[in-house]
Amino acid sequence: MATLLELSHELLHCIFTEITPTDLSAVSRTCKDLNRYISGNKLLHKDIYLQRYDQPSSDTSWESEVHDLIKLEKILESSDRQVKRDALEFAAGRINHLLETSSSDPDESLNIQLLAEHFADAANIDAILCSSTLFERAGGEDQAPAMTEELRQASAKLHCMYGVPIDEIPSRSSFTIWRPKSESSPSSCTRLRSRPKLTHTYARSKVYDLRQYTEATLWGPFRDDGTQRVDWEKVEAIMVVLGFNLRKFTERSDGRFPMIWDEPFIGATPNSYIAPPASTGPTEKLDPDLIKIRELALNLNALDPYGVTGTWMRVVCFLDFNDLYAFNFAPGLRADDQRPPIDTEEGMLGVEENVRVNLIH
Repeated sequence: MATLLELSHELLHCIFTEITPTDLSAVSRTCKDLNRYISGNKLLHKDIYLQRYDQPSSDTSWESEVHDLIKLEKILESSDRQVKRDALEFAAGRINHLLETSSSDPDESLNIQLLAEHFADAANIDAILCSSTLFERAGGEDQAPAMTEELRQASAKLHCMYGVPIDEIPSRSSFTIWRPKSESSPSSCTRLRSRPKLTHTYARSKVYDLRQYTEATLWGPFRDDGTQRVDWEKVEAIMVVLGFNLRKFTERSDGRFPMIWDEPFIGATPNSYIAPPASTGPTEKLDPDLIKIRELALNLNALDPYGVTGTWMRVVCFLDFNDLYAFNFAPGLRADDQRPPIDTEEGMLGVEENVRVNLIH
């Protein structure tokens, strides 16, 4: 150790930038001299950060960021699911921060690659992404809702940012939807309860529950407390339902309709959507007024506050009206009854659309 301490600061810097942030933390605790060199060393922490994570858009507290990300990676690498659940609030905050500061190119983003590697671990998926209310009834034995509403909302948001609906679908011969009946025997009920719980059937029951859509929720996926905040648990349910239908459509089209939502965290970063290039052709034969209108329309791109101008695929899923009515207004249903899962197939329509924002002054 004495030989190491005799090295110049420049050489120490080169050595320490080659180790992982977790190892740097361990090195800083080996002796007072190394602790003094590492602690408060802004340049060292910046270089270590930029070797492992994407460049943030603005200056930051490099040492604090490195310490927080060390803590996050230790949580994600832990084999203890309870440790992950207990740290959900912290993990959610740091993961959202990594997404917000990610490169717009997912293929080049260090943050996206790092998160994708960590969430290849089923324990991270179960403990962090499957802690919303949806998984109180759906999902597997290792998936359970968090203790507070805010944590459940945070988990649902992360599931949406993850972008791959968590909905394991076993073969048709291996499952039966649980429909409890008064005449069922105890043994048959036990067998039915032991069957896998298909997440999309419970998500569908939330999406088509008309009690979810009121003036308080602005008739959409917003909370009913008057804050107009996004209700991420509703958005999560919509994503799971859409994901199931899109997967079925891909299978039925023999691959002619490409599979989407199969890569984690793709599209969750700022400016990650890139519109396809517009077709160009000779304009000298066009009417001058038409050319002017086209130029004005293109200039609207600069006024698009949400970045939605481009070519999009609009997918519409819908439940048969008779099924929808029976689900919400069947005889004997009480207003506060928990609605059962829906395994009725939906209709689906996909349309490619050109979207352009028109601002009204």
